[in-house]
Amino acid sequence: MEMNRTLWDDGAWVKEFSENVVMDSKLRESRLISSLYRVSALEHHLEHESSTLEIAKEFFHSKMARNIETEVERIFTEMPAHMSRFRSAQPNIRPRYRISEAVVKLHNLGYTDLRFVEMVSEGVVFRKTI
Repeated sequence: MEMNRTLWDDGAWVKEFSENVVMDSKLRESRLISSLYRVSALEHHLEHESSTLEIAKEFFHSKMARNIETEVERIFTEMPAHMSRFRSAQPNIRPRYRISEAVVKLHNLGYTDLRFVEMVSEGVVFRKTI
């Protein structure tokens, strides 16, 4: 966990990760195109017509943006700040002050056989008593 946090904070993972994401995407795309051409050949032999060949040709002739790795790297570089802003925008719920309110609401909904288990960052955990 500590090593991951260090990599995250330093941003050292971004370049290699974005290169891997782009390479994996290119591999998936090439496999998709290859599969589409195979399906098209099969359709031809079965004398069945569909738009599979046209779709394969469109994928084959389309170009991936030259700066795609830079774009992906930018997305991952900005991710920590975006996540922080998102988390900061969430309402601050202090579960320990709301447990009694939660119990009342749950009782009103018909859940009367519950016991408090723990408080977590997103709320309160109850468990049904047996």
